[in-house]
Amino acid sequence: ITSSKLSNNDLNDYFDYSNDEDLVNVYSSCNAIKDNGLYYIKPMADGGILPVICNNGWTMIDGSLDVDMNFLPSFVTSYDYGRSKAYTFSRLDDLVTFREWFLPADDNTKFRVAPGCNECVEGEFGDNTVYYTDSNSFCFSNLGGSGCIEDTTSYYYHPESCQQCDAGTVDLNGDWSICFGLQMDADHEINHDHLQCVAHGLTFHPTISHIRNTCTCYQPQELDQMRIFLSYQVPISELPVVSWTLTDPTDFSEIYDTHDLDPETFYIDPNMQFTVVDANAKHEIIDFRDTNIVELYQTDFQDGTYRIFESGTYKIMEDIVFNFAAPSAEVMADESFSPNSIDVDELYWYPTREQAIYPDGTHPGLYTYEGAFSLGFFAGISVEADFVTIDLNGFTLSQDPTFYFQQRFFALIELASQPFVPGQGPANWGAGTDVYATNVEIKNGNLGLSSHHGIHGNSNDQVSITNINTGNFDVAGIQCNGCTNVIVSDCVIGPQNKDIPLLGRYTHSRAYLPRLKQLRDIHGEEEISFYNRDPVTVNSLIDRLINQMDMMYFHFINGVEYDEDDEEWIAA
Repeated sequence: ITSSKLSNNDLNDYFDYSNDEDLVNVYSSCNAIKDNGLYYIKPMADGGILPVICNNGWTMIDGSLDVDMNFLPSFVTSYDYGRSKAYTFSRLDDLVTFREWFLPADDNTKFRVAPGCNECVEGEFGDNTVYYTDSNSFCFSNLGGSGCIEDTTSYYYHPESCQQCDAGTVDLNGDWSICFGLQMDADHEINHDHLQCVAHGLTFHPTISHIRNTCTCYQPQELDQMRIFLSYQVPISELPVVSWTLTDPTDFSEIYDTHDLDPETFYIDPNMQFTVVDANAKHEIIDFRDTNIVELYQTDFQDGTYRIFESGTYKIMEDIVFNFAAPSAEVMADESFSPNSIDVDELYWYPTREQAIYPDGTHPGLYTYEGAFSLGFFAGISVEADFVTIDLNGFTLSQDPTFYFQQRFFALIELASQPFVPGQGPANWGAGTDVYATNVEIKNGNLGLSSHHGIHGNSNDQVSITNINTGNFDVAGIQCNGCTNVIVSDCVIGPQNKDIPLLGRYTHSRAYLPRLKQLRDIHGEEEISFYNRDPVTVNSLIDRLINQMDMMYFHFINGVEYDEDDEEWIAA
């Protein structure tokens, strides 16, 4: 097309929707589109279709159009989404600038920012301004306050902290301590200094917001001087479905109302494929606690965490002792038994490889380092449905002492599908799979030995805990973070377990076993050097660590005594 910028009427004539039901034309960017609105574009000749907001000739990247990351991954070099459903950012080992991260961009691409995803405007770096997120999105920062301080020689000084933050924790003076939408130069290089990483310093990665608070806009050069703009004919069936929802696909008024858009100034491509939802389903309440009665016995806990996916009343019928995936008595009686061995097909007290397949395994994450069970069996029972009653029926839930020793992060009852909310905790829990149960009742029984919690939850609502005695826990009897409408009545909390045999280093070492297995398989014979030490092989380091872990196990579990001058015992 050789034309000036096109209006809505021009576009309707050009796309010829009425005459061609199978194919539509889409532009490569918003450069040629005069009227603001929601359109499809095809940014790369060999790439897919991308829904975007066109604003004054700029193309706005709006992550809320793809909250499930169905099509955006095709337009970035990498992405890390499991830590937060609100933001996508470049993978931590992908040290690219925003310009390099966003594949449709080249050296001539211009960038602007859209605070609130309303209008593309020049930012702090003119037509080269984009959004980055700080390290609080992918790991906490120990900065505590603003890094914009007068002492520029201080470890706590960060020049980026003096830049404009459009989403985050900002005080009245405009100083920020946490920023999810920081205006940065599109060519800002990631600081991957080792000290910054291990000491939880402040680092930054390119980001896309899925909650319409910060959007980056771009404008490719194209052939502007000749007023030539690229377009493609694509089948309607190839147009991706956006995450914005409506109940009637023929009525866009819901979209305008939900997103506070003005139909007079905001155009929507008639072929836009929205997510259609059932209006009645939004208001349907499914409560089967009176009719779905499930009796639970010790045999129901042979294969790992009992995951509750359906509303119902779950009734404990005998004392339950959790000891998931433990080695057999015969194996443990063998003189060569190593409780922390990585030279076995299946790691002891951990999900099997089949269970750990991500995302479809019953307990996913151990070997992919992504998934709810990345740290092993984190709970005896996980409540992953609404309207659930757990009736302990006068019985007790507890960890077996050996499982307590080996699974150092554990809740007897977890009120969610994973132990932390996305972006928190020591692992990547997976993308978009987190569930926080509502309308849960736990009653009538005892909660015993646990390496962390009796009952643990995050962001739960309408929780009732009655007539529960919980004690012998390492951390807390009941902990519910960010929970609302919680009733705890007729409960006895404590005493807390004071006979804790291990430090956190053992916990970290246990969690590290799957990675050690991978290290041994790939790099075992390679040498590694530390400052002022002789080189050693990876295998020798692994063997020494596991030997020291085993010494701790045998001492506390089997009562084995070691010589006081044994150097390895002292190190252990």
